[in-house]
Amino acid sequence: MLGKISEEAVKLITGDRHDQHGHFVESFQTIANLWSSYLGVVIRPNQVALMMALLKIARSRANPSKRDNFVDMVGYVELGSALASMVFPPKSPEEPVSGEPDPAVMAAMAGNDRPPQ
Repeated sequence: MLGKISEEAVKLITGDRHDQHGHFVESFQTIANLWSSYLGVVIRPNQVALMMALLKIARSRANPSKRDNFVDMVGYVELGSALASMVFPPKSPEEPVSGEPDPAVMAAMAGNDRPPQ
């Protein structure tokens, strides 16, 4: 039983959700831009993924047995991890991830360069 939700989440991320919402980098950057503008603070794409996972955690309090919440949580965590590694790449395998975003990645995410398809 372990791992089934992870497998399902990855299939959704790379299949149905990708087809419905487009490339996750563009999608999460758009959400980050909108939230940043609305809130008046900088929100990064990886933070969007974490907040969406928190939304699913909150929803699971009302309906703790709804499997879809867990699948979506895992999916958001997967995407958040991928986005964080793009925004905050480690300089070497031994060095922890820095707190400053990579300027080239941030420029690409802002639309100055298209993400890979």
